[in-house]
Amino acid sequence: MNATATAIAEDPSLQPTVLEAANIRQIQEGLGSYARLSGAVEVALLDPTGAVLVRWDGSDRKADLDALGVLATASFSATKSLVQRLGDKSFGGICHQGREHCLYVAPLVRGYMLLTLHSANARIPEMRQSLVRIVPRLNQQLVKESS
Repeated sequence: MNATATAIAEDPSLQPTVLEAANIRQIQEGLGSYARLSGAVEVALLDPTGAVLVRWDGSDRKADLDALGVLATASFSATKSLVQRLGDKSFGGICHQGREHCLYVAPLVRGYMLLTLHSANARIPEMRQSLVRIVPRLNQQLVKESS
C-alpha cells in the first residue's frame, strides 16, 4: 500500500459512510419535504468527501450529483477558509445563482453537507427558511446514525 492509500485508510473522515436502510428512507422523506417547501429540483445529502449518500430527484434533469457533490464540497471548504482568514467565525453555506440554475450547499454535523439545486428563479429567502427546518432534523439523524 502506498503512502496516500495508507493515509486514506487511517483517516476516519475519509472512510465510506454506510447508512441503515430505515435511516435512508427517513432522510429521503425529509429531503423530499424540503424540496417541496423550497421548490428544489434535486437535493442530496453528501458525506465529508462529497460523495452522495442519499438523493431526492424531483425532475427529469438528473444532474450529475456525484460530480457536483465533490465540486461543491471543495468549493465550500475553500470558501470557508477564505471567510475564516477574513476573521469571520460564522459561515452558513454557499449559494451560486446562475442564469438557469441555483445551487446551495449547507453544512451539517461532522462534515456532512446538504446540496440543493433549484431553478434560476428560486427565491433565496424561502430556500433559507426551509433549510432552517431541515438542517436540525438531518443533524439529529446523522448523530443518531453514528452513535
